[in-house]
Amino acid sequence: MPKLIVIFCCVFASLGSFLFGYDSGIIGSVIALPAFVAYIGDGNLSDSATGGIVSAYTGGAIIGSLVVSRIADPFGRRMAIFVGSVFAAVGGAVQGGASNIAAMVVGRLLAGVAIGDDFHHHVQPPSEESHPFHRHAL
Repeated sequence: MPKLIVIFCCVFASLGSFLFGYDSGIIGSVIALPAFVAYIGDGNLSDSATGGIVSAYTGGAIIGSLVVSRIADPFGRRMAIFVGSVFAAVGGAVQGGASNIAAMVVGRLLAGVAIGDDFHHHVQPPSEESHPFHRHAL
C-alpha cells in the first residue's frame, strides 16, 4: 500500500508539469486556427494581441510563484493548493467563455497564477511520502 501512495503522489505531482507544457504548447496552434481568429479577434489578431495571449500565462506563473508563500506560510500548503486549484478552474472557465482578446488574456493570466502555485506545492508530497532510501531518486 505505501508504494501505491508514492506512485499516486508522483503521478499527481507530474500532472502540473505536464499541464504547463501542454498549455504552453497548445496555445500556438489554437491561435493559428482561423475559427479562433475570427471569433476572438474579429478576423484579425495583431502581433501584440497574440503576444499578450501567449505571454499572459507565463506572466501569471511568475505572479503565482511570488505570491504563493504569502498564502502557504500563514495558512498551510493545503490552502495554497486549494487557492491554486480555484485559480485554475476560474482561469479555464474564463478562457473557455472568452469572446474577446481581453477576456482571453485575463483567463490565461489566472491559469498562469495557478501554475505558479502548482510548481511550489505539488513537488513536495512525493518526496515526503516515499521511503527515505528512495527520496534522492524523486
